[in-house]
Amino acid sequence: MDLPEPFGDYELIERLGVGGMAETFVAMRRGNGGFEQRVSLKRILPAFAGDREFLEMFLREARLSALLRHGHIARVLDFGIAGDTHYLALELIDGTDLRAVLRHLRLRAESLDAGLVSFIAHALGRHWTLRMPQPRTEKPRASSTATSPHRMSC
Repeated sequence: MDLPEPFGDYELIERLGVGGMAETFVAMRRGNGGFEQRVSLKRILPAFAGDREFLEMFLREARLSALLRHGHIARVLDFGIAGDTHYLALELIDGTDLRAVLRHLRLRAESLDAGLVSFIAHALGRHWTLRMPQPRTEKPRASSTATSPHRMSC
């Protein structure tokens, strides 16, 4: 893959990672008057472009993710289709994500302190329960990747 690569209103700058169903990039959105915004752009892989069930799951993820408001969870900025490819643009948070911290600890045969894990889980659960608006047309589902380790900063 040759980067930078144009993608809809974005320019893909750097590939952050690829999973089984999507890939994530640092991307730049440019606008009038020299406006620029660096984002994290998640786009589905071409193999899933025609999979209705997967596209519905991706749309559910976008809807639920857009409801989350927390300083350590990347906010949704945009959702759309460029060409035939669905994407989700997220706030790009500088720093180390939780997945990288866990990987580093695993390589050193270490783990997070149980008290810290409990604190993180409690804070996220409390935030979700007390502050998240409930959608009127859809009940929250546990199958979202909105709070996956790569979406959280440390």
